[in-house]
Amino acid sequence: MPQRIAFILWIALLSARPATGQSFPVQDAAWQGVRSNIAGLDTFRQVACGDTLIAGRHYTPMLSISPDSGDTTYLAAVRSTGVRSFFVRPGETQEYLLYDFSLQAGDEIMLEYVEFSGSTQLKVASVTTVGSGGQLRTVINFVPTNGLQETWISGVGSLAGPLYRGLLNPSEYSELQCFRLTDTLAYNTVDEAQCTFSFNCPVIVSTTATGPPVQARVFPTLPSDGRVWVTNNSNQVLSATLFSAIGQPLQSWAGLGPGRHELQLPGLSSGLYVLQLQEPNKNIYLQHFKLIIPR
Repeated sequence: MPQRIAFILWIALLSARPATGQSFPVQDAAWQGVRSNIAGLDTFRQVACGDTLIAGRHYTPMLSISPDSGDTTYLAAVRSTGVRSFFVRPGETQEYLLYDFSLQAGDEIMLEYVEFSGSTQLKVASVTTVGSGGQLRTVINFVPTNGLQETWISGVGSLAGPLYRGLLNPSEYSELQCFRLTDTLAYNTVDEAQCTFSFNCPVIVSTTATGPPVQARVFPTLPSDGRVWVTNNSNQVLSATLFSAIGQPLQSWAGLGPGRHELQLPGLSSGLYVLQLQEPNKNIYLQHFKLIIPR
């Protein structure tokens, strides 16, 4: 797996078309790629468009576009100030660093994940440039973590995708395939025929999540460090119970109100487990999630 990731990134750097614009684009931009996990490959499509105001600052909403239905989901709000970009999660006002293209070799940086609570520490392995003349773009390669290589290109974002950190675990990673800026293909690592995705962006975008409401999310489902995060999107206080593959209850957590919660898992041997969420005073489980503990 590590060799495959390194090869993909090497090919990406050789075949990429350097993008134009800001260090990280925050208007009229579209990304397309694939995410790989134990369930297989899924296509992701994300766009930056429109305008929203949070705590007196202007941000651009980042939206996920379903390849099948075209439905949109609000992921985060982003803004850029020169070489740095920042994001705010849905329903929050706290701002976190998303990109910093001023980093140099040897620098270390702590970054928050976008989709769930938690952070990761990265160390810069090398900083180079691609292109020529006025088209020079900074390329930052980080020291591999869990066998995965994180690489940023200014004007494009991460080669794992604009909001993804490709460092979760060796069995889940994402790969950027296409990037369009103002509907012009500016970066691609696959055939151009696969990069026709575009999105007609309205001027103002609501930062209210659209599509069917998801009452709770659990991430990651392949925990390698003994913890998972539960995001409760409902108005109820939930409880969670961890079961073995044969249905034996192992641990329970109560008082999971709206928002994000970190669950410390007990010492577990490798295998399949089930985390079930339940509303108060109800005997029916709201949702269940399969967790895999790797060897």
